[in-house]
Amino acid sequence: MILDTLTNGEQYLALHPSFTGAFRFLAGRDLMSLAPGKIDIDGANLFAMVSAQQGKWPSEARLETHRKYIDIHLLLSGKETMGWRATADCREPEQLYDREKDLALFSDEPALWLTMHPGTWAIFFPWDAHAPLVSNGTIHKVVIKVALQPDMRATQEEGKR
Repeated sequence: MILDTLTNGEQYLALHPSFTGAFRFLAGRDLMSLAPGKIDIDGANLFAMVSAQQGKWPSEARLETHRKYIDIHLLLSGKETMGWRATADCREPEQLYDREKDLALFSDEPALWLTMHPGTWAIFFPWDAHAPLVSNGTIHKVVIKVALQPDMRATQEEGKR
């Protein structure tokens, strides 16, 4: 897991070939004006999910893991607390891995909690179980989904258009 601010996004571009597109998307538009929903950036390789929703209590939060995607959570407004635990340390499955949704849920307690403020982001890799959306208010955020193994053929075809 990595926690930082949007102004430092360029420092992480070398970690994954699609991070350039992800941070370019986040820095290059008025994110507050985006409507909730899915936004295509590079097909299944890279897309954004915009949401504005009421937070939940820590007791309601479940650790989630993904196998196909890296998550970049950028908080736009509100205050969000997120739980974290190493995926390898999760022992209490609540929902087994669903390949279609790229999601498994665990009822383990997070090993640590971090509080995000507008302009901060967190990157969660498949080895990072995370419990998002903990707040006593509304959370407005963008989650960038980055394919762990991008389909370079699709990216090359997109570049030809």
